[in-house]
Amino acid sequence: MTEAKMTKVRPDIRAITRLVPKSGNLVQGQSELPIDPKLAKEAAEIIAASQNHYGPSEGDAGLRNAIEQKIKKYNNVDLSADAKPFEIMVTNGGTGA
Repeated sequence: MTEAKMTKVRPDIRAITRLVPKSGNLVQGQSELPIDPKLAKEAAEIIAASQNHYGPSEGDAGLRNAIEQKIKKYNNVDLSADAKPFEIMVTNGGTGA
């Protein structure tokens, strides 16, 4: 087999990203939208209190409880945010799950 046949052509993700209009460029997690002032204030308070560390792998307990309440109210499904094994998990993507 020749070297040319063994070499795979890979797309240049940055070149592809540059083709997307700024209004839709979320490919690399970069939004062009302004940050809501309330969100920015709350984020600054969390950072100032040194609470901006990695959370538990199952997700923040408060968020899991809020999800439990939402699912019960709107989907009429009973789950427990505190069940073991976990019935509700919040991860930073499929790999984290």
